[in-house]
Amino acid sequence: MKKIIFLTLVFMFFIACNEAKKEAPAAEKAEPVKPAETAKTEDEIEVKGLENEIIGEDFEKGKNIHAFEMTSIKSGEKVKFGDFKGKRILVDFWASWCEPCIAMFPELNKLKAEYEDGKQTLKILSVSVDPMPGKIKKIIADKNAQFDVLQAPESLAESGVIMPYMVLADENGKVIETISGKHTYEEFEKIVNSGK
Repeated sequence: MKKIIFLTLVFMFFIACNEAKKEAPAAEKAEPVKPAETAKTEDEIEVKGLENEIIGEDFEKGKNIHAFEMTSIKSGEKVKFGDFKGKRILVDFWASWCEPCIAMFPELNKLKAEYEDGKQTLKILSVSVDPMPGKIKKIIADKNAQFDVLQAPESLAESGVIMPYMVLADENGKVIETISGKHTYEEFEKIVNSGK
């Protein structure tokens, strides 16, 4: 419990520091005007993943996650988030010590059956920030996790993501919702269908 309180305080301090940076006077923020970049084609998008650092801030509202790549704990294969263009992506962050995270696995299995397998409008990517893939494999087997479980790169695991934490990205990979806490299936349905 002390760890959770400590991590919560560290996270709140981190948020406060970031907010202070955002509220800096305009004179300090002034940057030279750069010419507009042309949109990159799908082939030109740089994949950010195993060899590049991904941090918690990369999953904030408005950010695009299609350039990310992580390794599947189940198959060992690389999973490119951009491969799911045209579907909403629900990214679930969790670890072996997060009991509320693991308690939501049955709800995520239902979502997968309904929206990923059935309606084919959603992709669930569960990201373990736990550094012990063997322990994670046991949990996903014991809990019968039907969704993809990915190993977070070390940079993301160490960036202070407070769990349970989820991100919903639209069909183009833009983060449209960030969600904290434990949720029921009905709450997940509202989240997944928000903004449609």
